[in-house]
Formats: sequence, structure tokens, C-alpha cells
Amino acid sequence: MQHVRFKNVFSLGDVCSTPNSKTAAAVRKQAPVVVGNLLRLIQGRAIEKGYDGYASCPLTTAYGKTILAEFIYGGKVTPTLPLDPSKERWVAWWIKATGLPLFYWNYMLKGHEWFFRHDTAFKGDAQP
Repeated sequence: MQHVRFKNVFSLGDVCSTPNSKTAAAVRKQAPVVVGNLLRLIQGRAIEKGYDGYASCPLTTAYGKTILAEFIYGGKVTPTLPLDPSKERWVAWWIKATGLPLFYWNYMLKGHEWFFRHDTAFKGDAQP
């Protein structure tokens, strides 16, 4: 997230050069990393945190059915919910249609953050 030449320049979202999907979920995970690194830089401390490439793409497969594709760099599947991410589900459709807009407009844009953990140790068969 830090510029390679100008150490006091950071970026996130669509304007950064990370090799991952440019999604709201990605920015939600990038923002705390950038803020933490800026504060460390201002305090003269070493930058510690890194962004693992997390992105999420809710993919609608049919009316009322969605797959929640969550992954990090390298396409490694990293689900947040304890459900098999390779299966389309009604609850995933509800999350996309109702939950995510509520979360986005009422919490994320107002600066509230819930740090849901994505399972980086997931060993399922659902590799993209």
C-alpha cells in the first residue's frame, strides 16, 4: 500500500496497484492497514501491517441464490462464514441483496468497522 519510491505516499482502492479485485470488501480491509501505516510513519516507527489481498465478490447464480467468493492473493479461498463457499445459498443472496448495502451505507461509510476474520487456513476444494 506504500509507494515504492515515495515513502510518505500510500494508496488504496481502485488507484493502487495491488493485483487483486477492486471491490468494496478489498477497500474495507485496505483502509485500516493504510491508516495504521500512516500513523506509524508519523510516529517514526517501522511499518508492520500488511494487506493480504482480501477481496469478496458475491456472485448471483440464480434468483435467490449466490456464491460468496472470498479470496486473498493467489486466489486462495478464505471464507468469512463457516459455510462451504463453493455452494450457492439463499443466505448468501440475502447478504448480497440486503446485508451488504446496510453495512456499506450505515456503517462502513460512517467509519464504523467490524473486523470479521476470513479463514486463511481454509482447506476446501473450492479453489478458483
